[in-house]
Amino acid sequence: MNDGAIDDEGLERRIARAMARARLAAWIETGWRAAITPVWIFGLVVGLLWIGLRDLLPGPAGAGVVGGLLLLGLAAVGRAVVVGRREAAAATRRPALIGRIERASGLTRRELGRLDDALAGDASAETRALWTTHRRRLAASIGRLSAGAPDPDLARRDRFALRPALALLLFVGWFAAGEDRLARLGSALSLGAGSLIADRLDVWIEPPLHTGLPAKSLIVDGAAAAAAAPIETPADSRLVVRASPGAPGRVAGAIAATATPAESLAAEAASEPPATGGVREQRFRLVGTGEASIALDGREALRLAFRTTADRAPTIAFLDTPQRRGRSGLALAYEIGDDWGVVSATARIRPTGAGRPLYEPPILPLTLPIGARHLGRAETVRDLGSHPFAGAEVAIEPVVVDGAGQEGRGEARIVRLPERPFRDPLARALVELRRRLALDAAAIPTVAIALDALTLAPERFGVRPGVHLGLRHLAALAGQAHEDDELRTLCEGLWAAAATIEAGDTLDEEKALRAARDALAEALRSGASDEEIARLTQELRRAMDRWLEALSEAARRDPGARDRAEGQARRVDRRSLQAMLDRIEKLGRTGSRDAAERLLAELGDTLDQLRGARSGSGGGGAEALGEMIRRQRRLMDRTHEAERDGADAGARERLLDDQNELRDAVRRLNRSLRQRGGTSEGEESAGEALDEAARAMDDAGRAIDRGEGETALGAQGRALRELGRGARELARGRGEGEGGSEAGESGGEEDPLGRPRRSRNADGGRVGIPETIEVERARRILEDIRRRLGDPGRGHDERDYLDRLLDLD
Repeated sequence: MNDGAIDDEGLERRIARAMARARLAAWIETGWRAAITPVWIFGLVVGLLWIGLRDLLPGPAGAGVVGGLLLLGLAAVGRAVVVGRREAAAATRRPALIGRIERASGLTRRELGRLDDALAGDASAETRALWTTHRRRLAASIGRLSAGAPDPDLARRDRFALRPALALLLFVGWFAAGEDRLARLGSALSLGAGSLIADRLDVWIEPPLHTGLPAKSLIVDGAAAAAAAPIETPADSRLVVRASPGAPGRVAGAIAATATPAESLAAEAASEPPATGGVREQRFRLVGTGEASIALDGREALRLAFRTTADRAPTIAFLDTPQRRGRSGLALAYEIGDDWGVVSATARIRPTGAGRPLYEPPILPLTLPIGARHLGRAETVRDLGSHPFAGAEVAIEPVVVDGAGQEGRGEARIVRLPERPFRDPLARALVELRRRLALDAAAIPTVAIALDALTLAPERFGVRPGVHLGLRHLAALAGQAHEDDELRTLCEGLWAAAATIEAGDTLDEEKALRAARDALAEALRSGASDEEIARLTQELRRAMDRWLEALSEAARRDPGARDRAEGQARRVDRRSLQAMLDRIEKLGRTGSRDAAERLLAELGDTLDQLRGARSGSGGGGAEALGEMIRRQRRLMDRTHEAERDGADAGARERLLDDQNELRDAVRRLNRSLRQRGGTSEGEESAGEALDEAARAMDDAGRAIDRGEGETALGAQGRALRELGRGARELARGRGEGEGGSEAGESGGEEDPLGRPRRSRNADGGRVGIPETIEVERARRILEDIRRRLGDPGRGHDERDYLDRLLDLD
């Protein structure tokens, strides 16, 4: 054994293992100390790219910054290799490793180093024996050997504490980049024209707006969502292809589309990329049946087969012959059909005579059925009493137009237009002359002769001097009129003269009232603003007040008319008229314009009844029935309150007396109708309905007497329904719609307690369904979602959320 050898083989192995561990620890320490600078630089580059450095510095500027950092990192790598090798060589020499082991093992007297010592020169045997004993004692003093853990001592070297800042940057950047981490790293040195981030591609089919169908997504962010089977879509649908750039500051790739056959895909104008932030969009109109291929930057992204279905023409047909409704209203009941829905319907009127009319035939706008597509049955009531063709036989043809502009026509019906009733014989004659002239301009000689005849002997027929002078003026005008404008002026004069004779002292107020009604009706039909509806309603309210005052003043000067007007006023008071006006204004402002228009027509009928009371018309059975229906409704309200509040015996007795009084009135009216000798089927049915109503009132009276409120309410409801049926049958038997409005309300639109039925809302209109404007709003929302998806600056989480919104269609 040489002088430097260790006699204990176990110790030698322990030292050898400790030396290997120390050498590894030294390599790690020196390697990590040398690599910390390039690692920090490259970590900085990765963090900056993840948080969007290239979005903030697009193009060459960003590429230059990233390139400079990468060059700096490469230089740091080169320096780390040189310095690391030098430091590693020094740290792995035997003395350095021995010293490391001694420090880590707690050997304070250089025990391992002293094992490597040797005797100097030649020594005697005694000296060698002493040296051997010394080495054995030294080896025996060495315990467990440790190389220690690697310690690069970075805390002392990192004087500015940059390591936590780098860790925070990488942590934030990891979540900010999301699934785009690799794509953002790949775009590090891009100059903007060849980004490694793929462009976003969205493809969808937009059906025509009038169909109400949602857009169908075929590709969302490059992921195909279309089925293999041919896609069926309505005719005139659009295939929309949109490519969005993968990064700001660049333009998306070119879009190309081919179809088989070629004519099945008609290209429309493409959007200009500079105006849309680098987004390219191309629209194609789908025609017939075919197969299309969509490519982005020369790479096929989608292949789909499609088949368009033709849009059928709409249909409309009258359900029955148009009927007279009220004083001068025309009720049109019809049914509309179509595959996608209609947008408008009209009734075109043309005279059946052979003459040349002076006026263009009127075109009546028809109310569309309730619903998003306006399909089904509906009814329109229009007041044509003042039209020049009123009272003439005409052909009415229904016409409907769908969203695609296609027109459908129904079978024309021959009817006689309702006219405003005139009770004065002279007024009726003037209106007849006006109608003849309006229907045939060649009838002017006959009209002139008739006007001359009407001016003969005014004192014999009680014609007032002012009226006589007006007739003489019209006769002279008829003798000189030749042009159509002059003839139309004569027609207007004839109507004004007839209205003057009929209205008497209330002419000016009546003209103002009619003008206010017409203005409000036109505003409701044309969709005027809420402020305009409120203003016109207020004008109608003032005009109605002035007319009622004038009517009352005229009635005071005519005792007979006063009695009739007072009888009518008991049935229609001013508060009821004001309530109707308030409801019209409310319906108009809440969007139920059709219901407001119908209620305005009912208001006109009510005012005509007041006018008729002054002009000498009797109350009639229908008017009496209307009053009885209102009385029965009030009795039902009182019965309900008595049942709810627990009325005493006196209140029940008064209620019973009123119910019996109404029953006796119904029986008297029934006897009066039968004594008139009415033999029509409608009048007989009305009598039967009144008998049933009287019996139901008997049952209600007995129930009230026993204190059975619920039973009484049921009997009163039956009585109310029978009264309504009697009013309808009576109006049908007389060939007009008087009383029909009241009966219709109790029998059709309201329940026995007078409340709106559930199929209608509190304003009288049916529950609304979203119209085509809702579809347009939905498409605008989808367009905004797609616009946001095309913005490459938005984060992954936001784009993922918007993608899920698109999947909801």
